[in-house]
Amino acid sequence: MTDPTTHRLFYWLDRAFWLIWLGFPVLIWVSVQAVLNAPADILALAPDQAACLADLPMVATFSTVG
Repeated sequence: MTDPTTHRLFYWLDRAFWLIWLGFPVLIWVSVQAVLNAPADILALAPDQAACLADLPMVATFSTVG
């Protein structure tokens, strides 16, 4: 016969594992979006420096060949 406390602990550990596992792609997606949108976000924060910030490379337009 199993101990109910052990069963309950395993249940919560299993639930935490799957919650983290399902949240991982969301974390990756948010990180990628932050990298791709960084120059546009900086440009929106400082419109008076648009000429200088326009020279920043746009990561979203990079090619795999180049």
